[in-house]
Amino acid sequence: MSGCAIAAIIAGALLFFGVFIAGILAAIAIPAYSDYILRSKVAAAEAHTRYLQDSIDAHREATGECPDNAALGLDDPEVFVLGQNSANLTEQVVVRVGENGKGHCTIELTFANVDPKLDGKTAIFESNDTGWDCRAGTVPSKYRSPQCRLDNTPDNTVSP
Repeated sequence: MSGCAIAAIIAGALLFFGVFIAGILAAIAIPAYSDYILRSKVAAAEAHTRYLQDSIDAHREATGECPDNAALGLDDPEVFVLGQNSANLTEQVVVRVGENGKGHCTIELTFANVDPKLDGKTAIFESNDTGWDCRAGTVPSKYRSPQCRLDNTPDNTVSP
């Protein structure tokens, strides 16, 4: 065999294995990147609630009652826009403020048009004697910020 034929065989084998390895890396990287994007969208929605928590605490201190959206000057429901998705739908979070029946003030976030993994899912922030608890709702823990995860199980969810 000539040197060119051997070089062609080696190059072909390297190309085959290179494509194979690139495929494996893509199979790992694409879902991880997708989860990263969803975590960033949930984090943006969680950050949106921080100013609401202060307003709710101030209202409750002044009146002794949990406010609703109208008492805070919000639309009912308030819609927080995250951006546009690939289908040109507005990614949004619907925000509802109120009392949960246990005497605690709550902020409920419901995701829409974000991703099938999040659409219709909720993140619930509840005031209690020690501050605000953000572990309730149906958004999987793996998409929540660390302080809002119930435990280290990635798919754990809690209903209110």
